[in-house]
Amino acid sequence: AERPGRRFRVACADDVAQVIARVVDRPPPPTHASAQRQDGGASEAYEAFNVASGGPQGYDLDDYVAALAAALGRPVPEVPEAPEMRNYEKQGVLDTTRAEEELGFVPTQMSEWMAATVA
Repeated sequence: AERPGRRFRVACADDVAQVIARVVDRPPPPTHASAQRQDGGASEAYEAFNVASGGPQGYDLDDYVAALAAALGRPVPEVPEAPEMRNYEKQGVLDTTRAEEELGFVPTQMSEWMAATVA
């Protein structure tokens, strides 16, 4: 069942490594006026990028458990509705558009990294 507002995204290690490598390889950003030190010198500018796997719609815990069961070749168990079992769904869906546009980041689909995780 669709669970509006209860979807999330997680990041696989390969996606995090992909973004870090691309940030390291890119030219440094310009220093912004807001990055001036108190002594008048320029301090380094920093950038932040969201990293998450899968598509922009995210997934709920039922999707996540189904992918895990598929990767293990097991039947899909029912996930209880208890809030303590659905804590991940409180995270929300991270927007990775900036990393995709500026760094060429391509999120790995959950079915791919889940299979590699349980292998």
